[in-house]
Amino acid sequence: MTELATVRPLNAASVRPSGPRIPVGQVRFTLNGELAEAPAQWDGLVPRTSPGFYATRAWHQANGDLTGADTRATVLAWEGGMERPRLRAVVPMYQYSGPPPLPLLDPSHLFGSMLRGSRFARPTAWGQVTLMGNTAGYETAPICHPDDENLWAQAVRRAMPRQGTCAVLHLDGGTAARLAHHFPHAPLLLSYARAAIRLYGGTVEEHTAALPRAQRRLADREVRRLDEGRRKISIVPLTTDLIPDLVRLRNATERGHGAGPQIEAEFYRYAKSSLADTAQVLLCHHDGKVVGYHLAFQHGDSLISRGVGLDYPQVGGFAEYACLLAHIPVRVCLARQLQEIDFGLGAFPQKLMRGARMIPVWSLLLRPPQGWTPRHTREVNRRRAATLFDEHAHYLDVDDIAVLQLIAQTGMFAI
Repeated sequence: MTELATVRPLNAASVRPSGPRIPVGQVRFTLNGELAEAPAQWDGLVPRTSPGFYATRAWHQANGDLTGADTRATVLAWEGGMERPRLRAVVPMYQYSGPPPLPLLDPSHLFGSMLRGSRFARPTAWGQVTLMGNTAGYETAPICHPDDENLWAQAVRRAMPRQGTCAVLHLDGGTAARLAHHFPHAPLLLSYARAAIRLYGGTVEEHTAALPRAQRRLADREVRRLDEGRRKISIVPLTTDLIPDLVRLRNATERGHGAGPQIEAEFYRYAKSSLADTAQVLLCHHDGKVVGYHLAFQHGDSLISRGVGLDYPQVGGFAEYACLLAHIPVRVCLARQLQEIDFGLGAFPQKLMRGARMIPVWSLLLRPPQGWTPRHTREVNRRRAATLFDEHAHYLDVDDIAVLQLIAQTGMFAI
């Protein structure tokens, strides 16, 4: 693709680590063509929240080459200072000549699939696709201090190509509402939901006491079963020595999906990137053998879950999965005074049964495909909310049910 060459007035040359020369008080936007060259100041702007983890420089550098994007770049907003310019906002951008290869990045899957029989269900209706701030299909957070979201929005406008669909995907409701103020004509679409456990109190007893009775009893029973099976769970850093065990367990979990080589590369990529500094691996042991793991990353006040793997012939009767997924991570978070365990988008039932809540995520369609109307926006929102409700209402609390019902009835944004 050549669209980036048309972006003006950006400077497409590589930016020095200290930033460009800018008069004091002025703001300048520059284009950095390689994620590897992005300035280290980036991470000082990232929110210390669960969605913020997926906005870190390390995450984009570790995963950017997996998106299948034809072009990857970063737009940077700098403000001139007395000694050197200050980085104020960062917008990673990914351009695709056709549909993005991952379903959670593909507008025809996220939105077109909700419009059965419509031409928008076909990838060709969306043309070239540009995604701002999102790689690998998880949450998006603007990379800037809260007071600088206007600069972030300006950087987005400058980065938008002259044609094709452009979107910011998977925003938490509060963030979506703020950014919509800067893009008042952009449709706001319910793209999906993420699952997260919010921690209550300062002890396991205080947290479990705040859960519904059924979840409280389930947690007690599953932790007791783990003890009865003489399974032990430990926490270790992610190292290359550990990778063969993780690959074995993950491939056992994913067997039949043909994902072995990609899974092995995933662990090596994380271990060799700066993400390893925040990686936490929960290992389940039985008779001296590793029979399960949970890979997570600590960011700010959150623990970010990235996957669970099990040796199925060796597990199943002692709640290993449940304890690795939720019960032991809850104890880890309480001990570290963390506030949330984020499980990402989708795969809800097992998480909702064990204390997670469903948090709707929204997407700003900065440039919709030709022919898109407010009716399409309402219909997508109604059907997505109705689908989430129909599939998961049994696990949701009354507040989450009320939000989904309101969206399903009106097709309007709600949090």
